Amino acid sequence: MMQNLTINAFPLPEIYALIITLVVEEVILLILREKNIKVFIVCFFLNILTNSMMNLGLGLVSNNYYLWLGLAEVIVFLVEALIYYLLTNDFKRSIVISFACNLGSLIIGLLIFLII
Repeated sequence: MMQNLTINAFPLPEIYALIITLVVEEVILLILREKNIKVFIVCFFLNILTNSMMNLGLGLVSNNYYLWLGLAEVIVFLVEALIYYLLTNDFKRSIVISFACNLGSLIIGLLIFLII
């Protein structure tokens, strides 16, 4: 007899993490006074991709979670900085955007995790 199997590709905590990331990073773009609407759009969809991939990958880690989190954050920062550079053609601005957005969402995410 076959059993019903349910696969939750995105459990609730990961969906919350994604929503928090999307909101925080879009707000940070406003704080940075970003004027290019394409940056806001790319930030939104890029974070759906990078945050989802990162959280799925971290879900597979059983040891040294914070080490892997740090490594994943560095990789996400570099990938997003490259994408922002290709979009804006401004190296310094792309680094600032990626660093501020990723640091902000990491700090807010960790604070929420510690509170809950």
